[in-house]
Amino acid sequence: MCIWDCTILSAYPEPFVVDLDIQIANKKIHTSYGIVKQDKQSSASISQLLKDAGLCIISLKAEGGQFSIQCIKE
Repeated sequence: MCIWDCTILSAYPEPFVVDLDIQIANKKIHTSYGIVKQDKQSSASISQLLKDAGLCIISLKAEGGQFSIQCIKE
């Protein structure tokens, strides 16, 4: 499984929103991703949830407030 997400320090009461430019083959999409939540989120917190679910992290890259995680079921 592959996950892309952002480090979120605060998303309440104001939502956390990031703009995205996505390119798939010859198609470009511009959109926004947003969330409202009271707790913080990081690559470490998501990694722990994945491990608790029995998944094994095979790759984790974090840069510029964004992260990607690849994991597999053991």
